[in-house]
Amino acid sequence: MKSTLYKNSPKITVLMSVFNGERWLEECIISILNQTYGDFEFIIIDDGSVDQTTSIIKKFLIIDHRIKFFRQENIGLTKTLNKGLKLAKGQWIARIDADDIATNTRLEDQYKLVKKNGYDLVGARAKLIDTLGNEISEIVCPLSGESIKKNLYRQGIIFPHSTAFFRLSTVIKIGGYRETLEKSQDYDLWLRMSIKSKIGCSEYLGGYIRNHKKRISYNDFGIEQRLLAHCALVSYYIRSKLGPLNDPLEPNRGDMVSRKFKEYVYNQIELSNLNLFYRKLYFYKLNVNNKIFKRIRIFRYLIIPIFFNTPNLIYILINWIKKGDYVSEGIAVKWMNTK
Repeated sequence: MKSTLYKNSPKITVLMSVFNGERWLEECIISILNQTYGDFEFIIIDDGSVDQTTSIIKKFLIIDHRIKFFRQENIGLTKTLNKGLKLAKGQWIARIDADDIATNTRLEDQYKLVKKNGYDLVGARAKLIDTLGNEISEIVCPLSGESIKKNLYRQGIIFPHSTAFFRLSTVIKIGGYRETLEKSQDYDLWLRMSIKSKIGCSEYLGGYIRNHKKRISYNDFGIEQRLLAHCALVSYYIRSKLGPLNDPLEPNRGDMVSRKFKEYVYNQIELSNLNLFYRKLYFYKLNVNNKIFKRIRIFRYLIIPIFFNTPNLIYILINWIKKGDYVSEGIAVKWMNTK
């Protein structure tokens, strides 16, 4: 394990926020400290953990001076990430979550990619693993900027947040993560970056994403994350049409505007029956990820009518497969017409 104290500012800041992450934290930290590219600082912010998280981090503080450790009362992921951006000394930010693992060449691959192509944001290919570290599947994400943006605008699959590597100055310039969004804050940031920034994705494997029931995106069947993703995309359409000053999620509009906007979007999603669809989709994916369905793929299709058991749900499923998010742009138009 390398231990180097850099006199000058490092080129990269690896940023982690952790809350009660004792189970997989050590494995995650080791994966960063063993990177083939060593010119980085590793900011770890303990967001009010009550387990052994702090003790684990302090053990590594003695070993490697690149770790910068901060502990605070719990304020949530979005605010903690913004705090990390303010503390960062690197030109580039590499995100990692405490339950995930970075491949040992991740930073080297991504740094070479941004320097060669002038990207402001890149991700990396990743694999999904279970609680024991066994590979479940590959997260198939597009590599070109054009394809990534296309998927962003339809809520399709792109690289995981835990593989994101971005230029700090660009993100600071557009206001960082927006604290009106407790979840989907990364998706919202990529949408705003997509307007002017050059985006790409490494063809090399960058990380392993841990699939477990306590993931933030799995709380409440993933419904809140889905709803906030819609808010982010509706906001993007409004921003694209009317400019940032009229974006209801911009901090300068105030908490009341953002709250009313989110309530409006939530109501529109409920009227479109997407809430029920997302709940059904959650349980469908939960079932098809078992070993039997992986071996005999036709079962994945045979059980569709069990979960999507009404004409309306089948209609939504077909539209979602063909178009992705087919409602957010219409919600944006309705919102603008009410103003």
